[in-house]
Amino acid sequence: MSPRALLFLFLLLPAVPTRADSFQSWAARAERATREKNETAAFEAYSNAIASWVPSNGKAAKARALRRRAALRARRGDDAGAIRDYSASVALARDAKAYHARGVLLLKAGRVESAISDFYRAVALSVR
Repeated sequence: MSPRALLFLFLLLPAVPTRADSFQSWAARAERATREKNETAAFEAYSNAIASWVPSNGKAAKARALRRRAALRARRGDDAGAIRDYSASVALARDAKAYHARGVLLLKAGRVESAISDFYRAVALSVR
């Protein structure tokens, strides 16, 4: 293909933004969408926040975003996805709310021993 043809094709491509939004801006959008009760927008924004996370944003912030996206997944009926997000969340930051919520989903899935373990961890973290 000639250089002229390549240039022509390049000019036809849609413009792609040159700046990626930060974890913080996506997380803020997700919070705003949550307050506005727009679960679809909140889910997308949390997903983008998680994808744009870098270690300097802090593990606790990513854990919080994962926990909140997990809650949205659970409300949608995606229990397996919610369990994965809660698991990723507690791997980053031990959080009683995430352990409890994951325990509820594990119990619903019939994984009683794992659920009891999560409930125990949630209580142990809550009494500290």
